[in-house]
Amino acid sequence: MQVGFIMWTSKCLVHVCSISRPIRRSLTVSSKIARLNHLLEGMAGTIRHDPFEYDDLAIAIRDDYVQLPRPSMKLVDRQRFEALLLFADSSIARHNNQDCLPGDSEISNLSIPPRRKTRSMKRNFFRNYTIVDFILSRDVSKGIEFIVAMREDIFQARKMTNLSQHSDRGQMEISKLNDLDNDLKELLRDWFCPDMMEIRRISYNDSIPSVLERIVHKEAVHPIQNPQDLRDRLGKGKRVFALFSPLLPDRPLVFCHVALTEEVPNTLEYAAASTQEDDPKVATFYSITNGETGLVGLQLGLFLLKLAMQTLRGHFPSIAAFVTLSPMPNFRQWVESYITECLDGKSEYCASSTSSSKPGLISGRDSELVHVCLLLDEEDPKSESFLTKLEATMQSRFGSCETRVAVERLLHRLACQYLLSEREEGINKCRVARFHYRNGAEFFRINIHADLSEKGMNQSFGFMVNYRYDPSHMI
Repeated sequence: MQVGFIMWTSKCLVHVCSISRPIRRSLTVSSKIARLNHLLEGMAGTIRHDPFEYDDLAIAIRDDYVQLPRPSMKLVDRQRFEALLLFADSSIARHNNQDCLPGDSEISNLSIPPRRKTRSMKRNFFRNYTIVDFILSRDVSKGIEFIVAMREDIFQARKMTNLSQHSDRGQMEISKLNDLDNDLKELLRDWFCPDMMEIRRISYNDSIPSVLERIVHKEAVHPIQNPQDLRDRLGKGKRVFALFSPLLPDRPLVFCHVALTEEVPNTLEYAAASTQEDDPKVATFYSITNGETGLVGLQLGLFLLKLAMQTLRGHFPSIAAFVTLSPMPNFRQWVESYITECLDGKSEYCASSTSSSKPGLISGRDSELVHVCLLLDEEDPKSESFLTKLEATMQSRFGSCETRVAVERLLHRLACQYLLSEREEGINKCRVARFHYRNGAEFFRINIHADLSEKGMNQSFGFMVNYRYDPSHMI
């Protein structure tokens, strides 16, 4: 009954002890990194001389590595991280010691899924003779956790390497990281296949504390503020569903928040306030989050949506529509770049400008922008103060009614352009739109004043989007 209270009380105690806690934590992490580096150094001396000691080192490295805070790329120096990648991908490390591997009969049910050998042979990558398989044969769950953690750190390593990707060394490193990531992704796709997945409804009283804690910690779309917020999201008129696998027991791989409503919601506040339990007409997915970064790209979110829709339809036959209330991350950032591009070379705009005074500078697509600039009494539409005034106007704290209408009209037009027309290498610029379109959803509606929180304004001036799903048309 008091899980949430205990959880947040513990966090408060951690905060109170913050003066001494970072020192202890730093020492613990430093000692783990030192041990990990020492173990990696030991690999070179034992790989040719003592394969059995090599096995023990492999297990020790696995157990130490998964305990590091993620992403460990920030903690393990680059040279050691590269050694760790080589260790994980050591397809030739056992080439002369194959007799020391566990037999196929011993590990076939644990670490080599049915389709894997065939595909690996086609890729000329003999994964069935790697240290990864040996690690899995010792403890499948820990081995899986090691690979998931490794892939999460690969993402971070690629981001850091991108800074030098124009050099030959940078391109080579990116290529190696991509190859290893593709191999690990293939392994994970086999292990985390739909037939092994289980959907669970998360309950405040019935779910175990560690699951609730991970839901709170990992929620990325709309952070959970306090125990009452968590209770509301798990209470009447709401559902939280999570996908689980026996390979990582009691760790939600991906989870979603659902509001049961009478109509398609146009604000986050409306969805959050819903307590509808009697014959709801609409199921609104207002958040979906990956609980394990290392499993990104396996389409677990799509599978969770399918199972959640089936579950909801079974409990509520009255549901006639499945929609989302989705954020527009990076929309504000795109608006800033759009204004710069739109007015490039036209910095002589000022608050006194009018379409009649400088007709040669104003085109059809930026005349509306200039008009808003005049209403906001802003000399430079490319300045940060202009964006701040746009935000204040959307929160109804600035300008006349005419100004608010003009700003809303401008931003609504830009939102439509951003979602429906803007492309990067042929795909939608908005990553949330990409996710839903790829999964078979269709665009339904753009909502203004939908999320007036600080995060919502910083991301998208408060705009949110409804995407509509037809379960029978989902891929």
